[in-house]
Amino acid sequence: MGGATTGAAVSAADARLAAGARLAADGRLPAGARLATGALSISGALTVAAAPLLTGAMLLAGPPLVAAAPLLTGAMLSTGPLLLTGAPLLTGPPLLTGPLLLTGAPLVAGALLVAGALLVAEA
Repeated sequence: MGGATTGAAVSAADARLAAGARLAADGRLPAGARLATGALSISGALTVAAAPLLTGAMLLAGPPLVAAAPLLTGAMLSTGPLLLTGAPLLTGPPLLTGPLLLTGAPLVAGALLVAGALLVAEA
């Protein structure tokens, strides 16, 4: 029952982001990004992850990758040059394949890495 409730909350958050704060290809950070409880991926280029209960890694085809998962227990890798991990419980050293890295930042509740620029939503 709890799983169904969580699923409904995720769907509602994703719908709110998709309908109220479009994530455009120019890399704008939607105002409601920090309210998302699941991942939102648009045009195969951007991923926003602000899921406190996320326990696995998220991958996308493009270079940007965002992780704001307090319960993450493994490293997160992107197929491109950028890596952002905001996981206080990360059990291994974060890997960096490009110029930007943010690690151990519990206040990054909704962050976005786009085209080499780090944009952080208000915590």
